Amino acid sequence: MFSFFKKKPDEPASPSAPSVAIPKGREASPAAPVIVQPAGKVAPAPEPAPPLAEPTTALPDTSAFFPVELAPADVSAMEEAAILYANEQYEAAVELLSAQVNSEPRCDEELWLMLLELYQVQNNKAAFDELALQFVVAFERTAPIWQRASRSAATGKESSNALTLLPSQLSEAGISKAIQQLQQQAQKQKLVQLDCSRVTDLVATALPAMTDALRLLRRQQVRVQLAQPEALLQLLQDRIEMMRRDEADIPCWLFLLECLQWQGDQEAFETLAVDYAVTYEVSPPSWEPLPKAPAAKAAPSEAPLAAPLADAFVLRGHYGADKVGELDLLMEHAEARSVVNIDCLLLERMDFVSAGHLLNLLVQLQQQGKELHLRQVSHLVGALFRVLGMHDFCKLHYRK
Repeated sequence: MFSFFKKKPDEPASPSAPSVAIPKGREASPAAPVIVQPAGKVAPAPEPAPPLAEPTTALPDTSAFFPVELAPADVSAMEEAAILYANEQYEAAVELLSAQVNSEPRCDEELWLMLLELYQVQNNKAAFDELALQFVVAFERTAPIWQRASRSAATGKESSNALTLLPSQLSEAGISKAIQQLQQQAQKQKLVQLDCSRVTDLVATALPAMTDALRLLRRQQVRVQLAQPEALLQLLQDRIEMMRRDEADIPCWLFLLECLQWQGDQEAFETLAVDYAVTYEVSPPSWEPLPKAPAAKAAPSEAPLAAPLADAFVLRGHYGADKVGELDLLMEHAEARSVVNIDCLLLERMDFVSAGHLLNLLVQLQQQGKELHLRQVSHLVGALFRVLGMHDFCKLHYRK
């Protein structure tokens, strides 16, 4: 099978990127096997340089490193389960890990942790609780706690924390899809999240549909939380100007006012409303109280979801061939940083193509002298990262 999990002999400080061949019958895509090559040749090691400066604000290390040595049978099961999970073969991965845990109860706890995560992904709390009790007996330590809101479901639907991700460009097609997701989520719960972090451009004529949708949700007493809206708010602000009476700007004015409503910033809302009224000589929208946030109390046996680390590049959701290009934003994020933290708390799954592309980027950053950390990595995704040899180029930190 693979041998990435065994203890390795001493290697050069800057190893070359590995070639990954997927076992027969486990191909991730027609493009497999994935060959990962670093961009350019690695220059000879220079004279020792001063250590890299740490960020001004230290990030907490709330994670654990992967074990160094594993039994061959455990390595085989772990690597095969990682491949199955990357290929979205959840049931097969559960069957494989369950068989290993049941036949070898004293197998490495990493297999147990992967199986517990799979039950969480499948939203199978009964199986999770049963295995957690067995884990306590087997390892005489506390088992992981069931998360209150599962980040994903085996069906691939949106997780129960109801997150809608706005596209990088707010076009008619992108906004239409986001509105559809918001409306579907609002039918199930009274608190939804709208992630604005990736918005870099907008089409003004597409904005009225989103403005109307948000107003409708407020009338329906659905609470909308805007996540990381700073770039979007600035983008809208740059599109308007007081006393510049351009009809094409009106959608930007009204959408910005609507966003300020959901931000709860009444002072900024009132100031902008007056500017709008003076510019266009019309009555501006009125401030409306926000719907009350629904009470959310976790049971004692459940843990709330944590938040991604500050000043980190955040990976979210599922990454397949269609999202590979989004990973390139890492290079821009890392440009002005000597220590690069990549937060994987919200990362649910990666296939071989996207994971191989991420490895290529890490190789390039390492050659630039960056110190790289993958933080809050799940055990399922982390197993794939180690199959690819990603730990040779950065430090992997697992979720506790």
